[in-house]
Amino acid sequence: MRRRQTTTLAGLRVVFVAFSLALALISFVVVPFLNTGAEPEEGLDTTVTAAAVFLIGLALHVASRLFSRRARFSSCRSPAEVAGLFRSHFMLQVAFAEVPALLGFVAFFLSESVVPYVVGVAWTAFGFVRIAPTRRYIERLQDEIALQGCPHQLLDALQSTLPADEPDSPLLPRQSPPHAEPEAMTDLLGRCCLRREPEHAGGSET
Repeated sequence: MRRRQTTTLAGLRVVFVAFSLALALISFVVVPFLNTGAEPEEGLDTTVTAAAVFLIGLALHVASRLFSRRARFSSCRSPAEVAGLFRSHFMLQVAFAEVPALLGFVAFFLSESVVPYVVGVAWTAFGFVRIAPTRRYIERLQDEIALQGCPHQLLDALQSTLPADEPDSPLLPRQSPPHAEPEAMTDLLGRCCLRREPEHAGGSET
């Protein structure tokens, strides 16, 4: 059966949608815990926790921008390597963007207020919009890659598919040829038979 191949860009877009849906599901979890008209229980100060989440979100946003500008694409020997470098770069950007929402979720329970969570989700949504793997984002990153002396086109590298038996591909796991395992089993059975032949020969003489 022929294995269906996909492009790296399509896989990253699926991952991006999955993280976005996870953020929406966390928001649905927060709704049942909202206090509607009841006196809030004692917790951390809402202003302090919201300010802390805001500052952490701001720091992560600045760190993400600095990391994006210093991304190393100079050692791009092949389109496959460029695609692999972008994949690592993209996943780190997703991690930077997702942290504020997770911190806001924790601060929501500590402060008994939804304000810190809203602040964290706002930072995460802003980060996701900025790093969405669209054609415009890839073309903008291509300019930075070209400045580093990389001759390959990022969009072409992400949209190309590699054969499943490519040994040095960073996008596909390395696999042994399908005929290697049967040959190894045949060799093993042959050795076992050779070891047992002298025993049968000796038994027949007696």
